[in-house]
Amino acid sequence: MHSLELFAFDCVKENILREFLEKHGGHVVNMMSREFNMDDYMQAKAEEKAETIAENFLRDGISKEIVIRNTGLSIEQVEKIIKRINRKK
Repeated sequence: MHSLELFAFDCVKENILREFLEKHGGHVVNMMSREFNMDDYMQAKAEEKAETIAENFLRDGISKEIVIRNTGLSIEQVEKIIKRINRKK
């Protein structure tokens, strides 16, 4: 059982929002799961965008130190991008 389902089940058991959760519990759990996944998705998209910007900066000759400072990527992430750029040459 998923942790959100357990949470809803415990609330019903403890008589917290019992009537509401008995009627709408499945919908509540689905919405909470989707919101959590949306947060993960947004974070992944932001990192993907930072990597694209970093790649463009590096291709334009900007130093990896400046790229790291301005994108928030780690040195390992930037070095991985550099390797990817060098393989394409």
